[in-house]
Amino acid sequence: MPFLVELIPRLPISERRAVVFVRNDQLRELDAATWFEEIDDPEYRPVNTRRLVRERFDYWIGGGPPHKKYFHGWNVPGYRMCFCFKWTERNVMNRFYGFLWHPQPTTRPRFEVCALLSHDFKYTNETEEAHLRLAARLFGDARVRTAIQMHYPDKIERRH
Repeated sequence: MPFLVELIPRLPISERRAVVFVRNDQLRELDAATWFEEIDDPEYRPVNTRRLVRERFDYWIGGGPPHKKYFHGWNVPGYRMCFCFKWTERNVMNRFYGFLWHPQPTTRPRFEVCALLSHDFKYTNETEEAHLRLAARLFGDARVRTAIQMHYPDKIERRH
């Protein structure tokens, strides 16, 4: 059951942060990348959805201060690593859920990756806890961490 990490095209490169998608063909709940592909299509309507989602990614990558209308985490034991990006389309709240992780503790300890896993439509103020449980479970999965470190290795190059 291989996990694949997908970099998002046309996002800014930063020394501080990155946003990626985690895929696995055998886990149907990992649907964030599929949803993003749909809304990132130039034919998708309304066209401002693509811009809104990308602006939220860009803002977070750029180190913008916390903005609860764009993204947030949870200060709840067991879910402190969880994170979501949010937007509203046609009066329906949308969420991409995932987790935050520092994959380079030796070479760049402050560098942080947001690994997005799932998408949900949100009709109430309460978060569907299944998304948080998924994020917490995959945060602790060594196979997911290895897949992320394929793109962000924690190695010091030695010069001879």
